[in-house]
Amino acid sequence: MGDIQHRPGFAGPYVNSSVIATQSYMFDDDVTGETHVVLKGPHSIDREVYFDLNTLIWMYSCSKSGSIAYCALP
Repeated sequence: MGDIQHRPGFAGPYVNSSVIATQSYMFDDDVTGETHVVLKGPHSIDREVYFDLNTLIWMYSCSKSGSIAYCALP
């Protein structure tokens, strides 16, 4: 099972901002008819836009379960 955190589209001007979302892995069981069966989770996903004072670049970060990914914004 893959887990890709897509970077949303951004439009300037940027502002320092953060949001926490909740993620659960679920499926619908065609045999039993159960829906939204939780396989794993919930997990908190922290997303942040911030101005990095060391590089003077606007950044986007996404973290979950101790892992973090980040990139410079255009």
